[in-house]
Amino acid sequence: MLLNLAYAYRMNHEAEKAEGILRKAMTIEPTNARAYNDLAYLLLSTRKNVGEAIVLGQKAHELAGDEPAILDTIGYGHYLLGDNTRAAEYLSRAVLKTADDEVRYHYSLVLVKRGDNEKAKALLAKMVSGHSEWASSARELLNSIEAAEAAEERRRLEVASQEEQKKQEVEAEREEARKAAGKRKAAEQAKIREVRKEAEAARQKAKEEAVRAEKEEVVRKGREHAEAETTRQKAERVMSRVQVLMDGGKAETALRMLRELHQSGVESAGSRALLARAERAVKERSRALAEQENRTQAFPNDPEARFALGYSYLLRGRPGEAAEQYEALARMKPDDSNTFLNLGYSYREAGDVEKASGAYRRAMALDPENPKAYNDLAYLYLHAQQDVPEAIALGEKALSLAPDDPAVMDTLGYGYYLHGDLARSHDLLSRAARRGRSDELFFHFGLVLAKLGHTRQARAEFERVVRMHGEFAEEASAALQNLPPQQK
Repeated sequence: MLLNLAYAYRMNHEAEKAEGILRKAMTIEPTNARAYNDLAYLLLSTRKNVGEAIVLGQKAHELAGDEPAILDTIGYGHYLLGDNTRAAEYLSRAVLKTADDEVRYHYSLVLVKRGDNEKAKALLAKMVSGHSEWASSARELLNSIEAAEAAEERRRLEVASQEEQKKQEVEAEREEARKAAGKRKAAEQAKIREVRKEAEAARQKAKEEAVRAEKEEVVRKGREHAEAETTRQKAERVMSRVQVLMDGGKAETALRMLRELHQSGVESAGSRALLARAERAVKERSRALAEQENRTQAFPNDPEARFALGYSYLLRGRPGEAAEQYEALARMKPDDSNTFLNLGYSYREAGDVEKASGAYRRAMALDPENPKAYNDLAYLYLHAQQDVPEAIALGEKALSLAPDDPAVMDTLGYGYYLHGDLARSHDLLSRAARRGRSDELFFHFGLVLAKLGHTRQARAEFERVVRMHGEFAEEASAALQNLPPQQK
């Protein structure tokens, strides 16, 4: 009854009332797929929140499977977000299951965007011959496709004609140039034969040799100076980075970097002191790790021991072994969402996107109000370059739960940057930059500023990241090189 009332409000253009009733229906019947799909369709119709609409459509799909109306809603939502590949995936399945003209029309829109005009025209022709409410829209779209094709054909013929004319003009110019060149060459050769003297040729050659030798010497000295400067800068950068790693408890990584620096032939009293400090720290941490491993072996069912050992493995850059500890911990505490968050992070650091995604989704299911679960899964998808629209939807959910969290705003802002919505990205990242202190956050903010053409502000953000000597220092340094030169 509530769904019918919502439909009546929607048909009467009272979208807010319809939305309120549908959300109430979802609360009363959380397994009613139609309620989720009807609300998703309403949000798409009003363009109010396409990301939430897709999430609602996916929930309806989980409850009811490949219902044509649900597939149509999800596919149309992805079309509105500009993801025509995902849109085609859902709408093509919907068209196979129903002859509904609205579904056909939505699929035709996607086909046109993907350049498959012939298939779109075939679908639209069937709609035009019918008597549904979509026949008029189908005729307009069909006419626009045919008009665009006709215009393209005219443009192609015009371009071909212009290219042929230009080709003829260029050939004529070349012929004239060849004739003129031939005359000039003959005149120059005659003059050279008259005026060339053996002594003058020898003198000129000696002069050129002297000039060339002088230039080569200048270049050689400049190269040596640049190489010396680069080596000094490299040593300073590595030592600053090592200091940050040591302060952050990552002595093993710091030790590896220092050894590589010394092997490259760059060594100083400061770097040797840091190397000794790193070696002592690694030995101490190795002893502590051995004690943790012994404790875990002695008390394999102690959750605290498993957690501590997994965390130690992560600090040492051993995510695979960390994942084994958190897997054991998950078997002991299958209802603890934080355990699955740590497990997802371990899988992510090990490069296993699929397992990380599964762990994060388990954490979301155990604690649907935990913003970190949604944010971590969104971050995973973005940095794996997978399903950016889904990552944005997850980020929006995290933001609704933690509207002032800079980490959440950073993830969502970076997602909109990858999606091309620079205005939304700038809004989120500028807010996050006022609250957070992450070098990754400042790096993302710099990328957006550079893309928007705010070169001075972008340079300031990248320079701040370089000064922090964190994980993104090298990427920020490379980004600085790609910025336009400063105006003097």
